[in-house]
Amino acid sequence: MLRYIKSNVQKRILKNIKSYLNNFRDFNLSDLNLESDENSFGSGDHGVNLAALETLINPSSGNLFETDNSLTVHEAFAGLTRYQAHDPRMWTYYSLTTAMEYSVARYQQIQSDDDEKCAKAVIKHLFCPADNRMLKRNNTLARLWWNAEIAKSLHPQRSHDVLKVMLMDTDLRATIVERPTLFASNAARVFVEYCLEKFDENPNHKFFNAPRARSGQVVTHFTYRSAARLLNQLGGYFDLTVMSSEKIHDLLNEKASTYLS
Repeated sequence: MLRYIKSNVQKRILKNIKSYLNNFRDFNLSDLNLESDENSFGSGDHGVNLAALETLINPSSGNLFETDNSLTVHEAFAGLTRYQAHDPRMWTYYSLTTAMEYSVARYQQIQSDDDEKCAKAVIKHLFCPADNRMLKRNNTLARLWWNAEIAKSLHPQRSHDVLKVMLMDTDLRATIVERPTLFASNAARVFVEYCLEKFDENPNHKFFNAPRARSGQVVTHFTYRSAARLLNQLGGYFDLTVMSSEKIHDLLNEKASTYLS
């Protein structure tokens, strides 16, 4: 079964966060005895493959290995529902226990000598509320699981490539994972397939070179930001929830050629 940190224990740690900073820096929380029934509880019919979590690859030479690590976490939590995946107590428990060493390696601010920076990183990446997007965006393990969950649901046969595309850019990931309006229809799958087409042409395609638009700046080529905006505009006119992926794809191709004109 899955384990969850108890809410009162989580609140106690957060209230006294500064007294635990050295424990986080040394990725050693044995004093908290989180595995005990006094501080955590089990629930559910299935568990987690702890051995798989222990194989998470630490960042090296600028490579975060998020594609592989996302698939590893998703497989480790086989059978997890999206409802369960919204509970930060579960993610916090495993981030503080089995995946603690990885968490510190991934988010090195946790080892900062500056207490304020360390505390901020701990709260941001190990403790996250469930009622906003921060859980999917910042929690050590939740972020990885949601990456793979979305990739597999949108394109099961090419989930590895979807992850590569998704993780090219922070805003591209946000467009795919964190935009509920886009994912209310087949538009999401079309957007991902369109990105994959560009990726297959060239992994360094200018489509993925999409700096944020600034005042007075002219966008000279069609980017993933352009595609997302265009789909949102099409959704304001067409009911994309009842339109086939093929039809949406045709519309996107038709409008893309003149979108910047």
